[in-house]
Order: sequence, then C-alpha cells, then structure tokens
Amino acid sequence: QTKSEIKGWYTRIKKPTWTPPNFVFPVAWTFLYISQGVASWLVWIKRDTKSVGLPLALYGVQLAMNFCWTPIFFKAHRPAAAAAESAATLGVAAAATVAMSKVASPEAVLPLMVPYLGWMAFATVLAGKIAYDNPDAHKIDASVPKEEEAKAK
Repeated sequence: QTKSEIKGWYTRIKKPTWTPPNFVFPVAWTFLYISQGVASWLVWIKRDTKSVGLPLALYGVQLAMNFCWTPIFFKAHRPAAAAAESAATLGVAAAATVAMSKVASPEAVLPLMVPYLGWMAFATVLAGKIAYDNPDAHKIDASVPKEEEAKAK
C-alpha cells in the first residue's frame, strides 16, 4: 500500500533537493534493521550475566515507534506529525543505544546503532522540511496518476 502512496501523493508533495532517490530507502532500511537486530542480539546473549530488560525494552519501544512512522507520513499524509514522531523515536533509540552499550560493549554496539541514529536524524530533518514546505499535505491529491496505473497492469 505504501507503493501506491509513493506513486500518488508522494510524487505531488514538495521535497527538498537533498531528498534521496526512492531506491535508497529500502536499501538503507534493510541494512539498518539488520544492524539493529545484531545489536539487540548482542545484548540478548548477555542475559545470563547482566540485566537486559531495560535495554531490550527501549529497543522494542523505539522499533514499534519506528513502524508507526510510515502510516503517519504515507497514509495520513501528516509530515509534521511524522517529523515529531521521528524525533521522539530518535530520542528513545539514543537511550536504547546507551543502555545497550552498557550491557554489550560500546565497541560492539555503537558501530551497529550509530548509523541508525544518523539516518533517523536525517529522516527527522527531511520530514520536518517536507512538513514546512507542505503545510496542507493532507489535502494533496493521493490518487495514482493514470499513466502509473497503466504501467502496473
């Protein structure tokens, strides 16, 4: 369903010139989810010797928050709310990274989590800029252009 929003609404909103091309997003997110998963596993394997509840809870909360971003931005067409949600997610992800680094070593966790924090900071600024440039984004036509519909068939 996000694909139809990308072909419809997303093509019509104003985006800054520094917006990455669409193909970058799935590649980046695949790498980032794998690296986060490895970081959480490094914490999980310490469960017999260290308290892992807080780091894994923070990790789970930020992951759930991250999954909420797509429907806010692409379905509700609310980039300002998505930017605020992204900023909150970044805060929880930073707290998770610190907590995870105290259980598994910072040398192991930081290289896995810092790229995600950087991407989240970038995504927050990008969503904020899109919100600023599109104050009525929720009113923009979300239908897929006819030529795109024809390509899909």
